[in-house]
Amino acid sequence: PALDAAFPRCYGARVCLTDAGGDRRETTCPAALGDPENPMSDAALIDKFRTNAAYGGLADRDADRIVGGVMALPDSRDLSSLKQAFAAAFVSKSGVTS
Repeated sequence: PALDAAFPRCYGARVCLTDAGGDRRETTCPAALGDPENPMSDAALIDKFRTNAAYGGLADRDADRIVGGVMALPDSRDLSSLKQAFAAAFVSKSGVTS
């Protein structure tokens, strides 16, 4: 009930398991990993991106280009480096050149 009452402000979760012997275990996470209340570290976020990018068929070097473009944003004057990273990654993925 508490998790339901907090929704949609919070996206918590509860897991309940009962083993073959009848013992019950339960745990609750009031804020999902990645929510503002439970943020991911940069390293964990980058790892998650790389895992998803690989699942989507993006080569490691292309995922690295995108990560580099995103991580450079705080020091960038505009989005040109990110645009170049995406363009290079997806030209590489498609095999199409201009």
